[in-house]
Amino acid sequence: MVTSSGNIKYFWIVVLFLIMFTPFTMAQTLAQTPHIQAVQSTSVDYGTSLTFEVQATADTTLTGTHLTVQIANRNNTYREAVSLFPGTTVMASHTMTVDALQLPPFAQIVYFWDFQDESGGTYRTDQQVIYYEDTYIPWKWVRTNQGHITINTDGRDQLVANSALEIATRSMAQQSQLLGLAQPPDITLYIYPELTQLAAALRLHHQHIQDWVAAYSIPDQHIILIASTSGPEMLPNMQRDLPHQITHLVVYDIAGEAAHQVPGWFNEGLALSSGSPEPDSTFKDALNEAVHKGVLLSLETLCIGDFSNLPPRDATLAYAQSDSVVRYITKRYGASQIQALMAAYADGFSCSGAVDRALGISLSTLETQWHSELGRTVTSSRQNMTLAPWILAWVVSLALALLFVAPQPRPAEEHSVFDTKAAISSLPDKTAGTGTDREQP
Repeated sequence: MVTSSGNIKYFWIVVLFLIMFTPFTMAQTLAQTPHIQAVQSTSVDYGTSLTFEVQATADTTLTGTHLTVQIANRNNTYREAVSLFPGTTVMASHTMTVDALQLPPFAQIVYFWDFQDESGGTYRTDQQVIYYEDTYIPWKWVRTNQGHITINTDGRDQLVANSALEIATRSMAQQSQLLGLAQPPDITLYIYPELTQLAAALRLHHQHIQDWVAAYSIPDQHIILIASTSGPEMLPNMQRDLPHQITHLVVYDIAGEAAHQVPGWFNEGLALSSGSPEPDSTFKDALNEAVHKGVLLSLETLCIGDFSNLPPRDATLAYAQSDSVVRYITKRYGASQIQALMAAYADGFSCSGAVDRALGISLSTLETQWHSELGRTVTSSRQNMTLAPWILAWVVSLALALLFVAPQPRPAEEHSVFDTKAAISSLPDKTAGTGTDREQP
């Protein structure tokens, strides 16, 4: 039987043991993590390469180092062994190409260095964050920010930045509410004064571009690129382009790891319908023609995440159909079911599975319903177009008849109720085209 005095004796033996060996353990730990001071820097050759440099000083001899680079919000990590001359003060430099890093035109980059000493101890520098952005242009980016949004322009016209900030703020709030995003992300906009400059930045990074598209987004970096300058078209273009691209960012944030599974018809349809209460005239014409010819693309075909690899004619029709079907769902089932669809895709449901979960119907049933609505809409539109010349002819005939039956004007004071020259000149020109060139989102 162990007595209480025995317990006390055992307790003091343990205490004495800890006192004797703790200093040794602490000294060993310190020896494994030497004190090192490091100065880190980077230089950028935009579109070509990034050079990372470090100077480190330690209490012990450093013998080797590794550089680790990661693009924010991406899974790929790049780790390279870098040679150096051993010593207590060392310098190391390493260049990585833009292609090797698979860099987008703009990105947030995180990097750090790991050092090894002669006794096998290791040390890691503090993480550094840099912003990779276009330095190929002949200006320095001027920043304007408010809340979650930062605007970068060439600084020549504050109206451009203020207009973009107002539209982006409003659009972010609207799309976050529509799709159920509780906390809007921080987003950054870069506004180029010329589309050619924006296109050059994209081409340097092997991005697929279309010359008529004046806005792009990099969802995983929360970055939007647009081309805009002061003028009569600035506001209409921004009101079309910014909500479109912000929608893509919101969809990406909600979907998270399932973002690549969100079907193109839903993602692009949301983006297109957010920018205007009515469909773009180019898309509307393309859709009407396809309905008339019976050559619509199936919704199953539009389940792909990206339309950029489709032939131009098919891509135009894909965007037009996506816009139309999302507007149809909103009209028939309500905005709440749009949010339900978004939640289903975020949960990883398939293209058809999310429709079944949110709307309670199959993808093919949704397609049938939408086709029926399209048929009625296009038929009505064509009937109106057919009647239009007859109505115009009737109005002209009536006007001419009234010219003959109306009382004649008095010679001096009074004037005819109808100014025939004005009436004739104001008639629509039947030979003139009604379409206008519009940029595609």
